[in-house]
Amino acid sequence: MIGGIRFGILLLNGGAKRRRLEGWFEQGVARSRCTDWEAATGLRWAQLIAALRIAGRSMPVKDSLIAATALQHELVLVTRDQANFERAGVSVVNPFE
Repeated sequence: MIGGIRFGILLLNGGAKRRRLEGWFEQGVARSRCTDWEAATGLRWAQLIAALRIAGRSMPVKDSLIAATALQHELVLVTRDQANFERAGVSVVNPFE
């Protein structure tokens, strides 16, 4: 997600709006905490996608990696895509509700 936001900012023409967004982005990145991808998270991911497949469900790879990380570290995911992650057993908060 962070890369996608940065990509969008880089596509803007130079100017005040781009500079303002670059400053906002850099401040946000500086406050961000990244969770390492560990072997235990990989094992949790394998369990998750196996359980989804057995249940006749699927999940995009990126989403399943995010879900496995949230499950492994007992994190609450903030997203609009509630249903997809809740089906995977992730605690979700929709900031737009």
